[in-house]
Amino acid sequence: MAQVHEARLKSNGKRVAVKIQHPYIKEHTFGDMRWSKIALKIACKIWPNLKDDYLWVLEESERVFPVEMDFRNEAQYGVKCKELFSKNPQVKIPDVYTEYSSEKTLVMEYVDGVPIRDTKALKELGVNFKDVARLVGDCFAKQVFDHGFVHCDP
Repeated sequence: MAQVHEARLKSNGKRVAVKIQHPYIKEHTFGDMRWSKIALKIACKIWPNLKDDYLWVLEESERVFPVEMDFRNEAQYGVKCKELFSKNPQVKIPDVYTEYSSEKTLVMEYVDGVPIRDTKALKELGVNFKDVARLVGDCFAKQVFDHGFVHCDP
């Protein structure tokens, strides 16, 4: 859907992460969804119970994708999420530069880190995987049950 690049703001030299939407992603995604819906309708003629099991996924995707593809929404979600977790020192939500963000570009504070898949480096840093899993679970539960708002982007 997008590619992220490291950059610096001209105004102050701060490092930022710039997420740029791939060209034509909307057209490709909606085309793929149309073909998937056609394939599902054909499959439902052979296996009627598939309609109840899978059609809702495509319908939900058609509803959600336009919102997800507008990075201004993601920027606002990031700002809201940062505010909701501002009192938890264990959670780092990057600053979002809404003034530089647009429908196809998202600019956020660059945060150094170790990729989650690099378990060797994480172990060397003394990361306790059970504690991380518990924290992630607690954060999602807090979003669902306390905030009534869930932002799933890492």
